[in-house]
Amino acid sequence: MGLAEASNQDELSKVLAHLFDLETQCQFAAYHYANLENCSPAYIDSSDYLYFVTLPENGLVTELNAARLAYTRNKVATWASIHGFLSSCANISRTLWEGRDRRVRKLVRSELGISGSWALKSRKLRDNFEHFDERLDEQSWEFVQAWKDLSLEQDDPLNRGLESLELRRLDPNTMNVYLLDQRVSLPEMNREIHDIHARLSNHIATLPLTDRSV
Repeated sequence: MGLAEASNQDELSKVLAHLFDLETQCQFAAYHYANLENCSPAYIDSSDYLYFVTLPENGLVTELNAARLAYTRNKVATWASIHGFLSSCANISRTLWEGRDRRVRKLVRSELGISGSWALKSRKLRDNFEHFDERLDEQSWEFVQAWKDLSLEQDDPLNRGLESLELRRLDPNTMNVYLLDQRVSLPEMNREIHDIHARLSNHIATLPLTDRSV
């Protein structure tokens, strides 16, 4: 096991610190995913985007359609939860597979019995979210006539023209997130986080220094 393989007290303390931080990041991820499920993202028909204009005596007043307003609020809450969830996923991934001290990361994985292929290990889409401004700079816009961003729509390739660019989208049926040509399954990553959290919970109370502040 990872802790037993630590070569000195400094290495042991680092592994313990990472294990406790993993527990925190798993809790953060669960919080954001629960918020995402509570948002209940759903496809909104284009007719719900309409707004109505009235002309009372005191001047022009624009009244947003209630469905459009609800959709806008729902979209903000949904994407805020997605960003929070992916941020926690990135922190978990870095703790397990990245970082300057690769031996400590290996000991953390060994302690939790983590090996093989994990969706959390892939960093490409998370990096694209974190560096979205750079992706916009790199994107060729020469033939783009229109684009959409932060949409909540089912996957329908027939409705996507070559001249239309889709930046970020959530498919509410599959809970897949798309960023340009990248895709990630939120449920798959959530299942892996539950797995990691269960492994932590099974023995973290027996680890040293469990009297840490929470």
